[in-house]
Amino acid sequence: MDEVVLKRILHYRLVEKIGEGRNGEVYRTWDSDQRRWVAAKLIRPEIAADFAFQKQMVSRTRAVSRVDHPNIATVAAIEKDQGNYLIESELVSGQTLRDLIQSGKLDRRRLLDIVIEVTAGLMAAQSRMIPHGNLRSSNIMLTPDGHVKLLDFGLNCNPRRTAPDLTPDDIAYLAPEQLEGNPAHAASDLYSLGVVIYEMITGRLLLTAYEPGASPKNVRYRTPDLSLLRGEAIPGEILLLLEKLLAVNPDERFAGPGELMITLEAIHDFEVKHPKDTPADGRKATPRQYLMISLLVVLLVILWSIIASHYN
Repeated sequence: MDEVVLKRILHYRLVEKIGEGRNGEVYRTWDSDQRRWVAAKLIRPEIAADFAFQKQMVSRTRAVSRVDHPNIATVAAIEKDQGNYLIESELVSGQTLRDLIQSGKLDRRRLLDIVIEVTAGLMAAQSRMIPHGNLRSSNIMLTPDGHVKLLDFGLNCNPRRTAPDLTPDDIAYLAPEQLEGNPAHAASDLYSLGVVIYEMITGRLLLTAYEPGASPKNVRYRTPDLSLLRGEAIPGEILLLLEKLLAVNPDERFAGPGELMITLEAIHDFEVKHPKDTPADGRKATPRQYLMISLLVVLLVILWSIIASHYN
């Protein structure tokens, strides 16, 4: 390893900064013990000095390190050296979803493929009761072979973050309950995913009625503005799916990523079978027709599951 080393911490050689977030900076790093390239997140000293943060971060990192799923970037370890906290994770090559969105190269089929893989990652973590807590397009990496890797999974905790500290991205992606200062949970991730889907469709961030300096609790009572989607060629079932994901009340969203996955797979299967969105007689199918077909498939899947469990 003959590259210029920016920092040395224990057996890690930090050679290139590749990302930066509220809690710290991410470096392309050489692990001399394992002799491999990794991603190392170096936590900011002022945050790492917080005892509540230390306790939460160590616990969360250990929990996430036990999640093994192809759509989640593997977290290997958390290390401490003279007050420095460093989190080692898988170094993922490719481009972020945000970069892909900005390039404008995203059709509806690709959108569904990406959302399904993101949901699969959320399902795997939810099985261990681990929310992502910071889902946004810049934390979704697309590998060279086109698959999704979720970055920074469950590692963006900051117990002392308050409303004045929120960035525009925080305001756009965080669920209303998170803006109120409550911890992230599965429903929070679903809201954030809804924001990402909106961004994939429009190329813009979702605008909320929340303003910095105002009470974050006001967001809970305001419905996100989906008016920009009226000019897009978006099937009715996608619009209704977005409305459910972006419900300001967590109880009105999907029960979890598993329920969302059933709906997504039904929509995806219909898209594959009807790629031109046009019935055989040449008339354009209405959003209501798409929705009814998708919901019927979902209901049949649920009914089959109930019958199968009854006889087993």
